Amino acid sequence: METMRAERCEGGLWATYARNIATSADTKDTGAIAVAGGFAICLQGTFLEYAIGIGARGPLDETDFSAVEAFYGRRGLPARMELHEEVAARDAALLQRHGYRHELTLDVLEAEIGPVDVTPPAGITVEKTDDRHAWAEVVGKASDDPDRERVARSMQVNAHAAVLFSACAEGELIGGGAVSTFEDGAVLFAAGVLPAFRARGVHGALIRSRLAYARSRGSSFAVMKTTPDSTASHDALACGFTRTHARLRFRKG
Repeated sequence: METMRAERCEGGLWATYARNIATSADTKDTGAIAVAGGFAICLQGTFLEYAIGIGARGPLDETDFSAVEAFYGRRGLPARMELHEEVAARDAALLQRHGYRHELTLDVLEAEIGPVDVTPPAGITVEKTDDRHAWAEVVGKASDDPDRERVARSMQVNAHAAVLFSACAEGELIGGGAVSTFEDGAVLFAAGVLPAFRARGVHGALIRSRLAYARSRGSSFAVMKTTPDSTASHDALACGFTRTHARLRFRKG
C-alpha cells in the first residue's frame, strides 16, 4: 500500500475542486497551491482551510512554511497543516520553531474496494440523489458541531463538490453522505444521520452504497477520516475499512 495515498487522493481532489470553482463574493478566497507534495487549500467559509499531504516528498523546509503561511495570511486566516503522523514526528522541531500547536487528531481509514452488499436495514432506503438543497439541510442538521454557520456553508459546498446519497425511512429524509473520486481512489465524507434514527445501521448502509458507487467508477480504494473511537469509525471498520494512520492538525499561533 502506498504510504500516503490517502493524502494524495484527498489533497488532489479538493485542490482540483478549489481551483475550478466559479468566483463570487462567497468564493473569492477559495483556492489551492501545491506545496511539498501536497496542497494548501481554502474552501472559503468551510471547515477545509488547511494544508493536506505536505511533506510527502521529504522533510519540510523553511520555503514550505513560508508558502503555507503566505497563502493563508493573504486570506486573513491562521496557517493550518493536517499532517500524516510520520511527517508530524519527523518535522516536529520545525513545527515547534515556527510556533505551530497541535489542535486535532483524526484517524485515517482505508479500504480496498471489492464487491459490496448494498442491502439496507429493514425500513431504510439509500439511493443517489440530485436534491442538493435537501441533502445539505439534513446532513447539516445531523452534525453535532456547534458552529452552525460554518456547518451550513460546508454542507452547501460539499453538496456541489460530490456525488450525494440520501437515506430515507417511511419517505422521510433522515441522513446522507457524499463521495468523490480522484484518480484511482475515492473519498467518503460529509455523512450524517439524524439523532432519532441512529444505531439502526443507517450510516453503515450509506458507507456501503458509496463504496459500491466508487467501485462502479473504477476506484480501487476508498478513504475516510473519523474521530478516533467514534461511532463513524466503528461503522467504517465494520464495512471493511482499516485504520492505517493518524493525521495531526497543527495551527500556527
